[in-house]
Amino acid sequence: MWQLFLLVTCSWCCRVARSQVGFTTNKVTVNEGSGMVELTIAIDNADHLTFPVTVTYSTEEATVDSATSGVDYTEVAEASVTFAIGETIKTVTIDIDVDSEVETDEKFVVRITDVNCCVDIGIDQVVVTIEDSSTVETRIVVAPLDTTQLLGLNVTFSCTATGIPLPSISWSSDNVVMIDASNTTVLNETTVYSEISVVDIRMVDFVMYTCTAMNSFNSVNESAMLINATIPIIEVPPDDVTVLLGGNVTFTCVAIGVPAPVITWSSDDNVINTTSVVATETRTTSVLSLTNLTLSDFNQSYTCTASNDHGMMISSAFLTEGMVPVIMVAPENVLQLQGRDAIFRCSAFGIPRPIISWVFNDEAVLSGTSSEGMSDGMVDAELNITNISADQFGNYTCNATNMFSDDTETAVLEEGIEVMITSKPEDVSVAPGERAELSCVATGNRAPNITWMRQDGMNFTGSNSTTGDTTSSLLIISGAMSDDFTSYACIAENTVADNIIETIVASDRAVFTLYESVVPSAPINVATVSDESRSVTLSWEDGPLLPLNPLNPNITDYLVYLNDSLNGSSTSPTITLSRLFPFTSYTVTVVAVNRIGNSEMSQSSGFSTPEEIPGAAPQNLTAQSPSIGIIQLSWQPPPVDKHFGIITGYHITYRISTSSGDATAINPVVTLTATLSGLQSDSEYNVTIAAINGAGTSLSIATVSVRTIPEPPALTAIVIPTTRPPPGGIRTTSITVTLPTTTVPYSHVWVVAVRLSSRNSGVLTFDTNSYANRAAFKNYSTAMDDEPYIVAEISADNYPATFTLGDNSSTQVFSDFPELDCNGPLMEGRPYSYFVRFFSSRPPVVRARRDPIGQRQYTVFTTTRFAPPVTTASQATCDQDDDISSTALVIIIASVVVIIILTLMFVIITIVIIKYYRWKIASLKNLQDDSQYCTINPSTVYSYALYDTVKSSNKVYRYEADDLTNGNEALGPGAGYSNPQDLHAPPITGDDVIMNENPAYDETQCTHF
Repeated sequence: MWQLFLLVTCSWCCRVARSQVGFTTNKVTVNEGSGMVELTIAIDNADHLTFPVTVTYSTEEATVDSATSGVDYTEVAEASVTFAIGETIKTVTIDIDVDSEVETDEKFVVRITDVNCCVDIGIDQVVVTIEDSSTVETRIVVAPLDTTQLLGLNVTFSCTATGIPLPSISWSSDNVVMIDASNTTVLNETTVYSEISVVDIRMVDFVMYTCTAMNSFNSVNESAMLINATIPIIEVPPDDVTVLLGGNVTFTCVAIGVPAPVITWSSDDNVINTTSVVATETRTTSVLSLTNLTLSDFNQSYTCTASNDHGMMISSAFLTEGMVPVIMVAPENVLQLQGRDAIFRCSAFGIPRPIISWVFNDEAVLSGTSSEGMSDGMVDAELNITNISADQFGNYTCNATNMFSDDTETAVLEEGIEVMITSKPEDVSVAPGERAELSCVATGNRAPNITWMRQDGMNFTGSNSTTGDTTSSLLIISGAMSDDFTSYACIAENTVADNIIETIVASDRAVFTLYESVVPSAPINVATVSDESRSVTLSWEDGPLLPLNPLNPNITDYLVYLNDSLNGSSTSPTITLSRLFPFTSYTVTVVAVNRIGNSEMSQSSGFSTPEEIPGAAPQNLTAQSPSIGIIQLSWQPPPVDKHFGIITGYHITYRISTSSGDATAINPVVTLTATLSGLQSDSEYNVTIAAINGAGTSLSIATVSVRTIPEPPALTAIVIPTTRPPPGGIRTTSITVTLPTTTVPYSHVWVVAVRLSSRNSGVLTFDTNSYANRAAFKNYSTAMDDEPYIVAEISADNYPATFTLGDNSSTQVFSDFPELDCNGPLMEGRPYSYFVRFFSSRPPVVRARRDPIGQRQYTVFTTTRFAPPVTTASQATCDQDDDISSTALVIIIASVVVIIILTLMFVIITIVIIKYYRWKIASLKNLQDDSQYCTINPSTVYSYALYDTVKSSNKVYRYEADDLTNGNEALGPGAGYSNPQDLHAPPITGDDVIMNENPAYDETQCTHF
């Protein structure tokens, strides 16, 4: 992003003002012994620049008298300088090498190769000329170094110089010449080495030493300091530390020396590197930090070693694992009386060893005595309280503390009190041989001990249990005998002072009597307090007391019996019994129970529950609509166990299911049937019925839904068309009818015709609720009078307003299966009627050929409405317009004769071909070349029909043959076949009939009729 900003800024600047960068000269001459050449690059008009400018440059050989890179000068392959904003001059240097040969002047070029932005380049190159000379300036190539050394030891300084002619070296100390260079060594023609030694160093020797090198060309010098060295001294040693396991610790070590010491850390001779160091010329501070301490880090020394070239010093610190204080021996509670003494003792352990202090009631700090324990970290303490006063009773806390935490334990100095029996035993009554339990409870400042003593002096031990300062004792006498029915004493003893100084005991006692018990008397005065249909409340009184002991019989329960069966129990002389049955009589007796046993039964008492509304609905409710506006109901009573009284009648309501208004109720009925009248036809009714007894009407109802019979659709008047044919036409006999409509949903419709006998020409007398179709669907011509036959089956989507009886053309237009329907011409001069049969779903398959006898005419309607009978027209009388000319008559007769002759010839030829050849019916459409054949009887008359079905996406054709030899069936469209698509072919006689199912069709698949 900043590059983009720089580029945009640069572009803007260039448009404002152009700056120029370049060398300040294009020629420079330098002496071979100068060591380097300095070149100046300058920028003008720099005030307008708002960005840094970077100039890239390199060296290259000159075209004439070229110097050699690496020999005469140091090559610069690519270098750059950057002008900050506001800078205008930069200096670059190129190293010039020296050789001892005398040669002609040589040249090389320094060139500006690139500028980072839109700044013009001025002088882009400089030609540098190297002049050869027999004199080269002196240079010190290895200077003496500052050195630290101890007093009394030796030190040597060295110096190396080059130049032409060969320079000489001298040494001085604080500008005072010390010695001649007698220790000088010539390394080559241009280089000389010199050293000087200072032995048995004294304090005055710690000064500056200077090496001076010179020849006839120049003189140079370099100096080094002799520094007074000291051995390291650890000024701040690390301290011993105690830390908890898992904690962190730091050790600090500060050392001084010249030169500044180097500090290292170690533990068990293992060097530790995790330190931080701060160093000056003479002081070094090092911190060792250890975190998340483990057991292996403890109980060892951590050593700081400070060293320099002249010596070393070490100091160690010990890391101890710390432990929080734990009170090992806690002070114990003390029971004591006022005016006496008490002692509390406490021992604790911790590292470092804890300090123990005492606190009274969380406030006052008391002083006790402490002493070191038998082991490291253990401490023992003791607190003495003398002449105890009332305000000194309370809590005494031992508090053990060290640098990590503290631990406390508290003991109580409790004032001793006398023992006291808090729950005195009561007299007990048991039967001989029965278990007796005697209880006693006593308390003190400590739980007392309880013992038992009988009146005759015999001692007993009970079962004692302690809760805090209270003791409960239970004395059990199993199988009480006559000697046991006497007085007993409960004796409680307690220690009222108990400590390391003294013990004091106190006691208390209580007496009670064990009496012999008997069973209670039978209850009396059992009575009914209130009753409902399913519950009753009873009460009674206890029987008279028996004067066998001063205690009342301890009645624990009462048992209540209904009809001699236990029904419930109560702890008081009253009870409410539930789960009773309405309208039922009961007898009740009561028995009193105590721990001795059961009393005799009380005298029986009787009561009866009242009626309750019936608990169930009538059963087997059925409903039907036998005629328009009528619903007939029948039912059975509720189950007998649900009558809950005497059934006196039934409550009936009804309403149309879609109505939101109140239902209509009829007067209660006492029979098991009812008829609802005056209802709407073709309507869904919801009917409810409930039983009634003396308590009211049942909430449980029986429901039924039933639809009233609809009005069958009306048939309109029949229109009789003329049967008079047009000129040259053919006479037709048919009747056009208007078909009825209905709002009741339906799927298909049958149009059914009836040819009436003369006796029925006025009124239809046969059964109007059912009919029998004894005529074959295809053989309507054989239909008997007064027997309906199906004219057409029409779907709801194809249902027309008018239809023509006796016209197959009309059937083909409207019927779903015209080839199965029977709508041939009607007989002339005969009375006909018709009706329409509606189906809620697809009617029976027509190939069944006959409608089942007795089946209802409608599946949607239950009544039949026939059209008024209409008689077809007789043959019309021919008038002048209808006469046929003689010429036309001759032509017609001749044509008929020719047709007959040709037909006879065709039949003869066909018989001959079938007899002598395997005849193939070539007129079948879509016949495949790989058709298969089925052998049939020769000299037999056949016809065939074509069917097609879809298998996958390919159409497969099947051809079926029908044996007509017996002449049992008339051939009509598709007669006798399922799903016909074509009419039958004319009858033929032959040996074979083609049948094709698929290319794999074989003889075993042939079907003979």
